[in-house]
Amino acid sequence: MAADANHVLATMTFLAADPLHEVEKPYELLYVPTDDTPRENIKAEVVHDIIVEDLRPEKGTLSLDRDGFIVADLNTSMS
Repeated sequence: MAADANHVLATMTFLAADPLHEVEKPYELLYVPTDDTPRENIKAEVVHDIIVEDLRPEKGTLSLDRDGFIVADLNTSMS
């Protein structure tokens, strides 16, 4: 699908699947450990050409119970 006014192609980074995470939660330390503890136990997976769709036109038709998410307005001074 080509990008249009309601769709864009994007590259996104996700947490890669790792069997380690079945026994240890993924983590990233925001400080330098003083021992041999690794700063993180995560690996990234980059996925290209993901279609991102503008859901704002569907705002009134989505249900948290049925769809698992909603689109909500955010009051902001940004334009």
